[in-house]
Amino acid sequence: MDATATAATDKKREAAGRIASLFWIATGVYYFATTPVAPFLSWQAAMFFLGGMFAAAFIFGAASHYLFAAHRDFYFNHARGKPALAVLAGFASLLLNLFEIGAPIVTARWAFMGLFGLT
Repeated sequence: MDATATAATDKKREAAGRIASLFWIATGVYYFATTPVAPFLSWQAAMFFLGGMFAAAFIFGAASHYLFAAHRDFYFNHARGKPALAVLAGFASLLLNLFEIGAPIVTARWAFMGLFGLT
């Protein structure tokens, strides 16, 4: 892989991590603003936002980046010109987008509820 391709891949990986972090932060702001027993100024909030933001970028950003790369390779190498596989690839693309949005949100809710002992 040449330097240009490596730089483009790094930018895409960073963008995927940024998206996961933004969804994590937005979900956290919503939960902290709408839950009266969860103050913004607490050690739980610091752990949620600081630790969770980096963990979401690392885990979900990397996962979505590599899943989209695998999907792109599948489409270009196997599904092009085959209508049934193209439809399957399109459906898989929708599912990957749902994963990219939903996984940080669902995990943020789980982490928030766990930090404050809410059910």
